[in-house]
Amino acid sequence: IGLTAGPGHGTWRYAGRNRFPFTFIKFLFTPQGEAAGTLKVTSVIHYSPASDTWSSQATVVTCDTNVNNCMPLEITQGHATRIVAGQ
Repeated sequence: IGLTAGPGHGTWRYAGRNRFPFTFIKFLFTPQGEAAGTLKVTSVIHYSPASDTWSSQATVVTCDTNVNNCMPLEITQGHATRIVAGQ
């Protein structure tokens, strides 16, 4: 879409039973550096202590600069395994 994303800002919390809901927002800019809107991602991370992994299905939307009038962009899957230092 020709836009650049700035740094992300967000929050998460422990919701019990190895679940962590989160939301983060990135500000979007035109090639000229003007504010063009926001990218908002929401999901719930599901952590598996037995395998030290997590997975989630995140919803990604684009919104105006006040994070209103959001339009769906995609749903994406996330999976990760913890990296252990020194191994």
